[in-house]
Amino acid sequence: MVALKYLEDESVHSWVLRNLRVSGCLNLHSVIGTNGQWHTIPHLSKCVGINLLDFDDFNLLFWLRKSNVAVKRAGIFDNPLDYINSVYHVFTKHDLDKGTRGSIPIRFCSKCVQNSIQDLGFAYFKFEWLYGERCTIHDVHLMQFKASRYKEIMHSLDLVMSGHLDSLEPFEQAVGLLSEPAEESDYHIMPCLIFDFYRWASFIRDDGYLDDSHWEFYYQNLMRKPISDDKIHYYFSASYPERFPKQFGEFLSERLEVKEHRFGISQPLSLKETLWKSNRHNCSKCLMVQHHCPIQLIAKIWLDSPRSIGQSSNICDDFLRYRR
Repeated sequence: MVALKYLEDESVHSWVLRNLRVSGCLNLHSVIGTNGQWHTIPHLSKCVGINLLDFDDFNLLFWLRKSNVAVKRAGIFDNPLDYINSVYHVFTKHDLDKGTRGSIPIRFCSKCVQNSIQDLGFAYFKFEWLYGERCTIHDVHLMQFKASRYKEIMHSLDLVMSGHLDSLEPFEQAVGLLSEPAEESDYHIMPCLIFDFYRWASFIRDDGYLDDSHWEFYYQNLMRKPISDDKIHYYFSASYPERFPKQFGEFLSERLEVKEHRFGISQPLSLKETLWKSNRHNCSKCLMVQHHCPIQLIAKIWLDSPRSIGQSSNICDDFLRYRR
């Protein structure tokens, strides 16, 4: 099978579309919805011979994020690997429901399309057209496909990609930006450190070290109050650092371990995230593993399914339980 490489300024949607077409795929529903718009996250189908293992992790991730795909949206208390599944989704070769609608209007610059055909011999769609309203090269408004049925959009798409722009019906003028850049956190706080903080902050003291703040966690009868995750996160990130800066600093000095967590999509240890964890918890023996903690050192990853990266079990526990 033929596998086309992506261009640096090409959108993920355009690259998927070109590979589907060159591979002879008749069904393009994995990239274009029934309403004639791009899907937010397109994906390849079974007729395309492209393997995720052929790509460099760092370069692939950098390129995907230009199209707002595989963008890390995790906050400081979330799993920083929240974008991994969307990377796998692009390369998952399954058919999409034909009744699924798209959400991103198809936009293009007619001058760029003509230049592309003249210089490269084919047309493609740039990532900046997904969420922009003007061409940054020619300083003109982008054209936008009118919302229409799938078959009608396919006909118009064929005319654009073949350069027959004069045969097209009038287009709408693209108006408005459709996306805001996501702000990434430089580090992420793990559940074990939050657990230690809760025990430290709620400890009943008589020396006034944290004033009477332990009553935030207890009723008058000394029964513990239910504390939501959002509340304890607020205490950790805002309340206690502001009210007790010296004491909070001492807590971090005693308990904090900054860990550089290495992982990969296709190449092991090719990517990294900075984690704040407790130095009193051994990750390889942790019994607190949660969905927002990416560290699973003693884990069993099913090799036949890359999307199972978050599904693991402790090999030692399995042996004790099943004796195998």
